[in-house]
Amino acid sequence: MKLVRWLSSKGVIKGDIDASSHVLCDSCRLARGSKRPVDMEPRNHKSKLAPTVKPVMKVIKGEHLQPGDCVSIDQYISSHKGRLSSGFGKTDSNLTYGGGTIFVDHASGYIHVEHQVTLSAGDTIRSKRNFERILHNHGVLVKSYRADNGVFSSRDFEDEIMKGSQSITYSGVGAQNQNGVAERAIRTVVERARTMLIHA
Repeated sequence: MKLVRWLSSKGVIKGDIDASSHVLCDSCRLARGSKRPVDMEPRNHKSKLAPTVKPVMKVIKGEHLQPGDCVSIDQYISSHKGRLSSGFGKTDSNLTYGGGTIFVDHASGYIHVEHQVTLSAGDTIRSKRNFERILHNHGVLVKSYRADNGVFSSRDFEDEIMKGSQSITYSGVGAQNQNGVAERAIRTVVERARTMLIHA
């Protein structure tokens, strides 16, 4: 709805739209609906005790101020196979898209999605090269990556990182929150795709 209000303010969309309204359209509300975590202990907002540990803001993106300083990567799996861009709908289901790799630049927030037939190291390396080719066309070189374990810790992928004179850091076992930038990007892409499907 923010985009709709912005388009209205620029005169792209005709009609009266309340710019001060924060009400979401039905498609956005349905697509972004999710369960909220339940607090196990009641919060006491009247407490005047100072916290013992000061919260550290944006610690994951810490010192990444230039595009390419660090890129978070993660993989997603789709329960419904997707058609290839070059096919006519007659491709065998085992040769269609079943997931992919998502890349998120920490400094710019740029999100890039590469669909893959398999989540193997070979397909993931091809996705990485395609992503770096796009950045190279804009004068950006990737210096380091942030990833979960799995295919990103495979020998082939680590060799690819070394060939590019890059570095990679991994999240701890069972600590997906340490790769929260990519996890949030996957949620953003899924919510926007779901919104467009509902609105169609």
